[in-house]
Amino acid sequence: MGHAARETGEGARLAGAIYGTLLVTAVVAGLSVDPAISPFKGLVAAVVTSVVFWVAHVYADLLALRMEGGVRPSHAAVREVLGREWPMVQAVWPAALMLALGWIGVFERDTAYWLAVLAGVAAMAVWGLTYARKEGAHWLGMLVSVLVNVVLGLIVVLLKVLVTH
Repeated sequence: MGHAARETGEGARLAGAIYGTLLVTAVVAGLSVDPAISPFKGLVAAVVTSVVFWVAHVYADLLALRMEGGVRPSHAAVREVLGREWPMVQAVWPAALMLALGWIGVFERDTAYWLAVLAGVAAMAVWGLTYARKEGAHWLGMLVSVLVNVVLGLIVVLLKVLVTH
């Protein structure tokens, strides 16, 4: 019963949102270093990457359920897994919005990419705060949680940029 594929509820959805945020932030940071990649191409790549990873997570969870239970998951179980993993795709929207605004000309290309990356780092701060509040942390615990999440987001961005050079 403690199997990761069986996790449900708010914690599992939060995990998907955090993973999706880190994923899309890394993708956007990596794409930003190539001036030939327009905000539109970045937008498409970020959304497609999120959907592909969502499908992969759903497939892995359903396969684990099948192996664990020995029977095909019910339609209700499939819907539950699809919904539980959906925050991974939802996490793309802050970055996608910044890239879309760059695509239509509200921001220049580099500004759109920077704002998309910053949106991901800011989302990591929100996830840290959400976790700390849920745990009942006092202000110092909340600050530490936010800082740890922001640093994690920045490390992912830095590693992705370093790998693409």
